[in-house]
Amino acid sequence: MSTALPSFLLAQLQALEDKGDKGGVTTDLIQAASTMLFVAGADTTSSSLAFFVLAMVLYPECQAKAQEEIEAVVGSKRLPEFQDRDNLPYLECLVQETLRSMEDDVYKGMLIPKGSVVIANVR
Repeated sequence: MSTALPSFLLAQLQALEDKGDKGGVTTDLIQAASTMLFVAGADTTSSSLAFFVLAMVLYPECQAKAQEEIEAVVGSKRLPEFQDRDNLPYLECLVQETLRSMEDDVYKGMLIPKGSVVIANVR
């Protein structure tokens, strides 16, 4: 019996098993699509974490305020949990700020306005 949680990969493999090669999808295509999703997510996560660490280094007073809030709400005996989010508004704002597009940017002479959605060409 399988213990895998529902996911894109699991759904595609099950569909392939159910339909066989009638759907035009192969294990190679499923593998390529799954790899792209994983890499895109990993890159976004590492970029966000790097930006957050940089922000905390540049603004130690923000880090101290977030730490005080965490200790006041959670204490020092456990880590924050999702259920704590409503009681950690400052930390929530720090997280949201990390994920927000900060300002207009220029890449190779092209303006990328603040708030733009950028879709990378992976080919």
